[in-house]
Amino acid sequence: MTLMDAKKRLRTEYRKMRDALPEEHRTSASLSACRAFRDRFFTAVPCAYDRFFLFASCGSELLTDPLFSFAREAGLTVLYPRVFGREMLFCAVASPEDMKISHFGIREPEDAQDALWVSSKDTTSRDLMVVPGLVFDPSLQRLGYGGGYYDRYLQDFKGTVCGIGFASQRYEKQIPAEETDIPLTCFCCEEGFYEPQGVTGA
Repeated sequence: MTLMDAKKRLRTEYRKMRDALPEEHRTSASLSACRAFRDRFFTAVPCAYDRFFLFASCGSELLTDPLFSFAREAGLTVLYPRVFGREMLFCAVASPEDMKISHFGIREPEDAQDALWVSSKDTTSRDLMVVPGLVFDPSLQRLGYGGGYYDRYLQDFKGTVCGIGFASQRYEKQIPAEETDIPLTCFCCEEGFYEPQGVTGA
């Protein structure tokens, strides 16, 4: 099996598993994960971060809207991504309601004339990002949706990067990884946080 085939198989398996989660569990687990994230990153005074790079959940993804409120309460500027061709940039948003639905069905900032778009080269160590994914392994490699947007952005991202999802998205073996795949700092789910560990192999 090729690397591409192995990744495709994992994506299909874990997407079906996530899609099958009961709505009640999805809601309660999402809130538990968001509260755990808040308690770890947003309760220190003063906060160690200035900006929070968030994504708007879509489909069966963990619901991230509570994180917007938690970050704003902590005094952080919250940014969301938008895709321009093969490049992904982030822009500060005053409210999730200010975003529009893209042709991919994802909420994203409007491309307004006065919008200030942030590339990964413009980030600092005081930036915090939470990233989506379908699968997360013990070494904190993530398997996304195949577009490579986050992997390209993370190449030059200078802050802390945390994956977020449901506990059922954890994969006990090693995700087939390429040189361009960027491991995460930690993974947050309804069970709490997972730090990088060694893996025994696929």
